[in-house]
Amino acid sequence: MKRIIVNEKQAKLIMESAPTANVGAISVCNGNNPFSMTNYFVGSTLDKMAKKRADEISNFFIDDISSFSKDKVFSKLNKLIAICKKKEEPFRDKLSKICSNVVVETFGIENDESFKLTCELVNEIPKGETFHIKPDTDEEFEYDSIDAMESSDSEVNKRRITNALAYGAANRLTEQSKKLWVSDIFELDEDLPHIYSQIMKINEYLIFTTNIELKDENHKQAGTVDVKLSNEGGVTEITSKGIIFPILLHEAIRGVMECLSSYGLPDDIENAKRITNVADALENDPWNMRFGPAIWDAVCSSMDGIETEDIPYFFKDLVSLDTKNFESIMREVFAGTKSGKESIASIYGQSKYNNEYDRFKSDLAIKQGRDVIEDDYFTEEELEEGIFDFDDEY
Repeated sequence: MKRIIVNEKQAKLIMESAPTANVGAISVCNGNNPFSMTNYFVGSTLDKMAKKRADEISNFFIDDISSFSKDKVFSKLNKLIAICKKKEEPFRDKLSKICSNVVVETFGIENDESFKLTCELVNEIPKGETFHIKPDTDEEFEYDSIDAMESSDSEVNKRRITNALAYGAANRLTEQSKKLWVSDIFELDEDLPHIYSQIMKINEYLIFTTNIELKDENHKQAGTVDVKLSNEGGVTEITSKGIIFPILLHEAIRGVMECLSSYGLPDDIENAKRITNVADALENDPWNMRFGPAIWDAVCSSMDGIETEDIPYFFKDLVSLDTKNFESIMREVFAGTKSGKESIASIYGQSKYNNEYDRFKSDLAIKQGRDVIEDDYFTEEELEEGIFDFDDEY
């Protein structure tokens, strides 16, 4: 990783936030809230998450943003986006490349023949893109039994939670990854990081405080991601699009998380498709954006820190749990119990071990392969020093 040098002016632009009054929060009891339909949140857990997010968002702004009309805030956001797009236009290819590099470095993945990541800055999301707006219903579907019906409901609820976790992780990692891209973008235009910060904070405020109604005739996306999972021996493709860099980066990171979340779906393709058609509808996205960061934070708080390169292993193992165990553990986690923290810590510990062991095997294979070609045995120096350094990071 290259060294990041941030000068005084750059630091001032990044750290521009100051506390202010609380923002108004939407009602978590809203009948459209998909999380209130699940059994994952006991007591007042959702209300506490909403309060935590409201307090966090209020601290984004120096002024009390809730004192301004929503129309004025929307107008400010649109003006900032227009300025941002104009400044980015000469550097779109460079920004797209920076985005791809950040995602690869964040997760420690390879953008190669088996995994293809494409990041593209666009003026707008093409109108030809198709979106699944409304959740499907099972009114015309005939289940084999009540048990099958309840099992399907459990799978849908699990998918709702994994979607929220993917959004939450993308939100947090987009912010955390700033150190990987801020210097490069300052070199392109020193105003851009400051504009990015304003846009994303205002956007989060509006999403959290406005009852957004998505309709086929009026929905307009600022970013999208398309995930195509590989068949055996195939290629996994993640194609992200965004109208400005931070949205593009968020979508690309979410794409990786969505790819991993597929491990939580049933093996039966038709059943998996029915579940995603209910849980993945665009109408649910605002709720994922509102509560996703708090839901992801609840999981991360159960661990003593998490390395971003371990996230793919951890998330895959977490969502791969059967529905009953997943629900049981996540209920404990969201309630903040000792049992929930111990379960998550155990999963993460095993995932981290597997990650490090896989890297060791990969490094060992490379080392042995080289030596076999050269000498057919290890050198004296290698025997004395060991095959690898236990202090190295893997």
